[in-house]
Amino acid sequence: EDDDDDTGRSAAPDDATLRERVADWLRSRNGVFSVVETAGGVLSPAPSGSPQADVYAGLLADDEAMRTIVVGDGRLGGISTTLTALEALKHRRFRVDAVFVASDDHAGLGNAAYLRNHAAAYCLDGSSRRGRHHVDVIELPAPPPQPDPLDTWLATTAPAFDDVLATTLDPSEDLPR
Repeated sequence: EDDDDDTGRSAAPDDATLRERVADWLRSRNGVFSVVETAGGVLSPAPSGSPQADVYAGLLADDEAMRTIVVGDGRLGGISTTLTALEALKHRRFRVDAVFVASDDHAGLGNAAYLRNHAAAYCLDGSSRRGRHHVDVIELPAPPPQPDPLDTWLATTAPAFDDVLATTLDPSEDLPR
């Protein structure tokens, strides 16, 4: 690739190149469950400036829904930002399997409880687990502040992540992984 400047940095890839690189990597995994983690929110910019959700929406065929796990916000304003993310993903045909809400709900905001009752309405229809549209909302304790190590937090939250992973990989569902 061409250099951006005299520092030797490579130019940021355009959307099609980024999407193709991610698609190539996913294909190289030969159907093994894979995670593509993005930074910021679903509408945060990709290197080109386009919303990340638009860039990654093209990874599957038109009739397939990209399986997704969302990290919701347990802080003040978090219900709105989480529901907005879910609606943006629905609009782009992403299927949300679960929402993790990390919070030490000292303020009693109840974000996870509210999202349990309302998240499915903001998600793509067709999530047929349990015979109906359903989105798991899992409340987790907030991770420790940096630079504290994550070891204890990871050990404590591993069962929740394992449960969602097992449910997401349920072979009885005929959906893209």
